[in-house]
Order: sequence, then C-alpha cells, then structure tokens
Amino acid sequence: MSVTRMFLVVGLVMCCHSHPVHAAQSKSTGEDIAKLKDSDKDVRLEAAKALMGMGPEAKDAAPALVDALDDDDGDVSGCARRALVSIGPDSVPALITGLRHNSERVRVESAYALVGLRKDAKPALPVLIGLLTDTNYVGNWRLGQAITSIGPDCFPPLQEALRSPDFDVRFRVAGVLCQCGEQALPAIPVFIEALKHGDVRVRLMGLGCIREMGECGIPAVPAVPALLEASSDKDATVRRMALATLLRSGADDGSMVATFSTALKDEDAKTREEAASSLGSLGVKAKGAVPRLLESLTDADMSVRVTASHALVRIQPGIKDVIPVLCDVITVDRVLACKPLAVQILGDLGQAAISAVPVLAAALQDSNPDVRRQAIGALIKMGPDAVGVIAALTDALKDSDYIVRLGAAEGLMRFGPKARASVPGLKRLLNDPESDVRREAAMALKSISGGTESRGEDK
Repeated sequence: MSVTRMFLVVGLVMCCHSHPVHAAQSKSTGEDIAKLKDSDKDVRLEAAKALMGMGPEAKDAAPALVDALDDDDGDVSGCARRALVSIGPDSVPALITGLRHNSERVRVESAYALVGLRKDAKPALPVLIGLLTDTNYVGNWRLGQAITSIGPDCFPPLQEALRSPDFDVRFRVAGVLCQCGEQALPAIPVFIEALKHGDVRVRLMGLGCIREMGECGIPAVPAVPALLEASSDKDATVRRMALATLLRSGADDGSMVATFSTALKDEDAKTREEAASSLGSLGVKAKGAVPRLLESLTDADMSVRVTASHALVRIQPGIKDVIPVLCDVITVDRVLACKPLAVQILGDLGQAAISAVPVLAAALQDSNPDVRRQAIGALIKMGPDAVGVIAALTDALKDSDYIVRLGAAEGLMRFGPKARASVPGLKRLLNDPESDVRREAAMALKSISGGTESRGEDK
C-alpha cells in the first residue's frame, strides 16, 4: 500500500470514529439545554455545571444559558454566567442579545459575563457604548465594567462619546472613564459641569468621580476652582465632600489650608469635623491653621473637639492644649464614638500627657472595649515610672476582654523588673483560656525576673 493510500485509509478510520463522539457531545449538550428549564432547581444546576465543564464545546448552549441568567435560584444563574465565560468568544453574540433582554437581571448578568471575557468581549464594544450613550438608558451597573475590562480599545469610543450634546450621556461616559487612570483626564470638564448642576445628587456624583480619580493617583487640578466653590455649596453634604475631595485633587497647600480653616466655622458640625480632619491630614503643612484649630477645642460638638485635637497633635506634636479637652471627653459617662480616638491621641502625645494617667487608668473601666484597648496602649507609652501606670495595667490583667489582658501583659513585659508588683496577676494568667494571653504572661514573668522565672505550661 502506498503512503498516500495509507494516510487516506487512516483518515477515513479516524473520521468514522470521530463522528459518533461528536454526536454524543451534541446529544449531551441538547439534553443539558433542555434541563436548564426543568422545574427542579437541582436538575437545572446540574445542567449548568455540566455545560460550564464543557467550555467552548458548549457554544450551542449560549442562548439557553443567557435565558438561564434569569433563573430565580442564584446558584443556577451564577453557574450559567460562568458557563458563558468558559465558552469564550463564541458566547459573545448571545450575550449581546442578553444586554437588550426584557429582564434587568439578564441585562446585568450578561454585562457581568462580558467582564469575565475581557479582551474577548471586544465584538460587543459598539453595543456596550451604544447602550451607555442611549438617551433612553435604563441603567446597568455592570455596563461600565464590561466596557473597561476590554482594555485600551475602549478608550477612543468613550472619549468620542464625551462630545454628546446630552449632559446625562456625557456624565455617564465620564463616570466610566474615571476608572481608566490617565485616560480619564478628558472627563474632568464634565465633572466640573456636574458640580454646578441644579440636582444635588449630580453634584455629589461629580465629586465622587473626582475623588475616585484622586484615589487612583490622578490629580484633577483643573477641577480645583470648582471644588473650592463647592466647599461653600448650600448643601452641607456637598460642602463636606468637597473638602474631602480637595485633599486628593492636587490643589496647592495654601488654598487648602485657607479653605479648611474657613470651614471650621461651618454651621454643620460634620463639615467642621471634616475640615479639622483634613487639616490633620496635611500635618505640618497646616501650621497656619493652628490658631483656628485651638478655637475649635471649644466647639459645641464633642466630635469636632476631638478631631481638632487630633489635627493639632499631628501638626504640632507635643502640644498640651488638647489634654484637658480629651480628658473631659474620656470621663463622660456614656458611650461615644469619639472616645477611643480621644484616648489614642493622649497616647500619641506620649509622656507629654503624663498628667492624664489617672484619666487613662479610669478609662480601663469604660464599658466600651475599644476604649479600654486604647487606654492600655496609651498607658504603656507613659512609661513605668509614671505614677499609677503599673497598678492600672495590673488591674487590667483581669479584664473580660482578652485583647485588653493581652495588651496589659505585653506592657508589663516591656517594663521588666519595674513591674514586679504585677507578678501575682501575671501568674494567674498562666491559666488564661486564651493561648496568646498565657504566652504573653509567661514572657512578662520571664522579663520581670530577669530570665529566671518559669514560663509555665502553655495550656
């Protein structure tokens, strides 16, 4: 037999054997497609999983899988989406149809599947952009993700869409672009326009987009004048968010310090608090705001007083003017969200706040474990020679919160032989239910005894 005839025979044999296999796969696919509509959710789930496992070979099932995205059972719809992703590029036509489905769930899940396909979803880009720029747009929160996941090919059509005469369209497009790093810079004029919109929700969304750019390391310097103007907006939430956004906008320090200092007198307490916090974030660059912050130590709102104290300590470490204010907050006999921060700030002051040791010791009796935890850290920073510190830490060894006990044992370990009075309490902790506490107590005993004390059994 010639070589040519041999190859022909082998080829025919292979073809004869391959057809039944292909037929079996097609039959299996057809059965699984039918099962996707079964009344039993377990049957539907099994079918979706089977199709997902077939990968590209399940391409004929793509339309049925798109319909299954509307399944009432989340496991089934989730499996259907993953099956569409596993099929790959061949599922894109069915997913494009899904983007226009009557069901919102199918529209969203179709876009989500396209996110998973990434570059392979490029054929869907014109449809995705078309939906984003449709004036009758009904919303699909996954649409932007589907567009940007395609990669750099999405930038030109998005930037072209910014030329739309319809502000709503431009704003939607800009919102997608702001997730694209430096490619978002052409969207800044749209966000500036949004900051002057009559609808407060639009102004807030514009601020959110500028802030998102800043958090991604893309300064929005052209928006600074509009942000400064927004800091005087009639809506308190807009004013507050404008202050927070300025920090990440690339504005010069001088304009920020002046704006934040002015906002310390805002009628809204949360805005004043945001202003104080922003000045603290600037650190020593905000030293010109110290006089205004000192005035804020008498603010009617306790949270503002604490935040102003924090800012002052960050700007001018060691400043003692804040100590009476913080002690007053800590001694208030009720749960306050700002109490843990007040205690932390005293700790940040270190031995400059040694006069606050009695207040910090009393804070170890606070009902809020976060206050007690912060108090442990602050007392440790006061050092072993501060009157009352070792006694307070020794009492804290009996605290109901294991983190407080752990922190107290760690502090006493640091103090070494000076903490000898705490030995009985530490020995009791050798039987603590928490292994970390037992271990720290043993280490503290060893430190106090100069290395001769037994660590005990770690039970």
